[in-house]
Amino acid sequence: MTVEVLSGKVFLLITGASQGIGRQVAVSFSEHLEKGSKLLLLARNEKGLAETARKVSKHVEVVYHSIDLGGAQADQLL
Repeated sequence: MTVEVLSGKVFLLITGASQGIGRQVAVSFSEHLEKGSKLLLLARNEKGLAETARKVSKHVEVVYHSIDLGGAQADQLL
């Protein structure tokens, strides 16, 4: 993956980050972002989120939160 569009410090929100494509997007972006960039990772699976956060925290600041975005009140939580 080439991430040339994003430069400088970036704040990036990634949903579905506990596994699969969401996890790979988080890992790939974290390897190409400048120091000081931040990732907010969201998914339902807290254990998977913690694993993804561990992988990406080597490169950028990371915050993760287990949430079901399909819920009726998810928009109020963000």
